[in-house]
Amino acid sequence: MEPKTDREPLTADVIGIVVGLGFIAWSMVPANDIAYLPGDVRGQPWFHPLLASIAVVFGVLILSVASIRLLQGLHKRK
Repeated sequence: MEPKTDREPLTADVIGIVVGLGFIAWSMVPANDIAYLPGDVRGQPWFHPLLASIAVVFGVLILSVASIRLLQGLHKRK
């Protein structure tokens, strides 16, 4: 029988891993060629690489935290 804890189920960690991988995969999608209005920041050449970099940083952070939590949870089940 498992000891009672205030921890979420391990499926929450698996979902975190999927979300982290999703952020990383989304950052790999090439930017579309929408013609934005002049002065719109989304049309600047630095905007899409900045968003991709932020997505990778958050994806790696979420992926690493969820992986560590999953491994700790699986280790406690032994």
